[in-house]
Amino acid sequence: MWDELGRRVFVLRFAKGLLQEYSQTDYSDKVTSIVCQYRSGQPLATNSADCGTYEDMKRGLNIAADEEPPVPKEKDLRRKK
Repeated sequence: MWDELGRRVFVLRFAKGLLQEYSQTDYSDKVTSIVCQYRSGQPLATNSADCGTYEDMKRGLNIAADEEPPVPKEKDLRRKK
């Protein structure tokens, strides 16, 4: 997923249909990133505490409305014109 400025916010990488890596970058105030790696359906021990389990990732990303990247009203496709 990209933000309004074309910057990568969420990236999911797969190999043979299995999640291998998830990364997230927050561009607000101070740019921060996390990278979570998975092998054979298990998170690697080197993952941050911010990384979800493999099962969490299979269920999908649930992003709170206040955490979604801002989109100008005129470009927000969720709004009726």
